[in-house]
Amino acid sequence: MCASAIPTSGDGQVVSLEEVRENLHLEFLRVSALLNASRPINKLPVEIFVSIIACVQALAREADQRPEWLRTLRVCRRWFAICANTPQLWRFLFVNTSTNLLRIGLVRSKASTVTVICRRPEQTHAVLRLIQPHVHRIRRLELVVNDGHAESVAALMTERMLELEAFDASIARLLLRRVIDFSPERLPKLTSLSLSSFSIGPSPILRQLRTLHLHRFVTMSSAPDSLSTLIHILEECIHVVDLHLSNVQWDTRLVCPRPTQYTGPALSQLRFFAMHGFHPDVVRYLLSVLTIPAPARVVLEWTYVRTENLYQHLSPGFMQALPDDRAHLPILLAVTRADIKLTLSERYLTVSPSHEPNNRGIDDVLSDTTVGLDLTLSVNPSTVSLLSMGMMLNSVCGIIGTSPLEDLRIELDKYNSTQIDWVPFLSRFEVLQSLTLIGPAGKYSAPDGAVRLFDALSRDVLHSEEGQGNGRPLCPRLRVVRVQGFDGDYLTLADSAAQCCRARCSYLSRRTGIDKLTFQLGYGWSRSEVIEITKVFDLYLESVVEAVDVDSGSV
Repeated sequence: MCASAIPTSGDGQVVSLEEVRENLHLEFLRVSALLNASRPINKLPVEIFVSIIACVQALAREADQRPEWLRTLRVCRRWFAICANTPQLWRFLFVNTSTNLLRIGLVRSKASTVTVICRRPEQTHAVLRLIQPHVHRIRRLELVVNDGHAESVAALMTERMLELEAFDASIARLLLRRVIDFSPERLPKLTSLSLSSFSIGPSPILRQLRTLHLHRFVTMSSAPDSLSTLIHILEECIHVVDLHLSNVQWDTRLVCPRPTQYTGPALSQLRFFAMHGFHPDVVRYLLSVLTIPAPARVVLEWTYVRTENLYQHLSPGFMQALPDDRAHLPILLAVTRADIKLTLSERYLTVSPSHEPNNRGIDDVLSDTTVGLDLTLSVNPSTVSLLSMGMMLNSVCGIIGTSPLEDLRIELDKYNSTQIDWVPFLSRFEVLQSLTLIGPAGKYSAPDGAVRLFDALSRDVLHSEEGQGNGRPLCPRLRVVRVQGFDGDYLTLADSAAQCCRARCSYLSRRTGIDKLTFQLGYGWSRSEVIEITKVFDLYLESVVEAVDVDSGSV
């Protein structure tokens, strides 16, 4: 034997140490496995562990951190083995900067139905190629594509997608009216459809939908023909619960048909109906045609564009979008709550029989019993001066003036808080019980707006300069008043509130004029100042109000 082939004592020690290291590593893995198995979470049955991971996935989706749950695969080998081999955990596939998760998920989900979401147009081609062999088991599909892939998306919908329940497709950065043909035979389970820059014509598929959202629907023909097509689409939506129409591009040169007595589609299952970005004449026409059930909530938002007759269009205020005959809006017959905001930046009116809505989502729509009407008027700041406060309040009264209003909330700004003539406005609401006024707040705000309100509430309903009234104040059932802001001169505010309550005590023959009076101070007051302000309000009002609260966001 060659001398170089004979191992030296040093080589033998290296081999021996490597064997020891290997044995120690194996022992380490054995002990680590025992310790890992002893952890309480690893003693759970696999089914319960999978349910916990599924909850982690759901929380990540709510926080818009969809791939974050994948970190659980790195905890230990047991977790990796369970997660990687459980198809249930690979049913929600979100495409980000890479399609790796989609590629892996389609394999590991095996035969389970999957949800595929891709909001990156640059990934559209790769996504469509990957999902093509799996279209038969896609449950929900959401795509944001460039105009170059619109034809590919339309072609995809000609496949038999027997498990598809929800489809959402939009074209980014382009107003392209691409019609997609949907067939009930190919899509027997489709119940939710959302299209943006795509379009759909009257089709039997609409009869099986529960949710329909149409965004950026471009009118390509004359006004009567275009609206007629839309009406025919809605006629098919006999089971729709959630209907959303927005950003409809309307050629202002087209003349919208006048409101009609024609009885159009009766959407008996409808619970939420929203229209955004429509020309007000189109809103007015559609509301005169559609029959909307009383349990529904209706949200209308429209924007004025500058025209030669802008003032003529603006003068009706919120009434511009409502037909004269509101028989199709039974919501208005039982309005008990109104929320009004009239500022330079935002003008809206929300009315309902009960509380604020808690939508969205089809499950929320189905479980939410709140109904009402939301009107939002969007105007350019340069034209807002054309909307006088009297004009806007007249439109409000025209909508809810005969309603049994119990709760009223009004938000103003410093430019219009002194323009309201409260007496004729509040005299319409005989059963009003709660009133909230929100305005400019802080040390430098003026109390004038709130002072004018308290002055009106202290006056006789029929009081005039020529004689006395009938001894009955405005809103005789009013019991709760909340003033937020107007706190720069809190002494004047407290004094006007006290005078109001004394007058109401006399009119109503009660010990107190108002049961509860709340003042919300603006920011900027120190703790010691808030304590001093609270003492002032207590001193002025303790004998004429059952409860006085002073809140501040600064402490």
